[in-house]
Amino acid sequence: MIRIRSAALGVALIAASATAVAAQAPEVRERARAGEMRQGGMRQGGHRGLMRGVELTDAQRTQIRAIRDRYRPQREELQKAMRAARADQQRPDSATLQRWKELALRERTEVRGVLTADQQAIFDQNVKRVSERMQNREGKRTRGEGRRARGSRPARGA
Repeated sequence: MIRIRSAALGVALIAASATAVAAQAPEVRERARAGEMRQGGMRQGGHRGLMRGVELTDAQRTQIRAIRDRYRPQREELQKAMRAARADQQRPDSATLQRWKELALRERTEVRGVLTADQQAIFDQNVKRVSERMQNREGKRTRGEGRRARGSRPARGA
């Protein structure tokens, strides 16, 4: 009898949790559509999270979009080169990686110039956090650890 009650209680808790999650989902989708989660387009491409916690004005969003649009052709060209190398199961060459880093730095510097001093402080913290996370991830790859360590990807068609 106790087992039946425990099982019924467990099922009721799971159902209640699922209902609460389902009720919140439309609000999250609405915020994403409204652009609140993207913060002026910085979420697409580039490093995710650089604009986390930075409240932008409409004018700043417009300026940042213009910066992103100006760099988009160069970024897409480099992405194609990097994808082509990865399709051949190789890492992109050092010149392509260097051009990618330089482009990202120029774009990030221009975006930072649009921000106020308070926003720049938050942005700088985010840049530091993302940079540390990328270095840790790269370190794991070179040591053969991590989710996508070199050579750990299954063969295509397997």
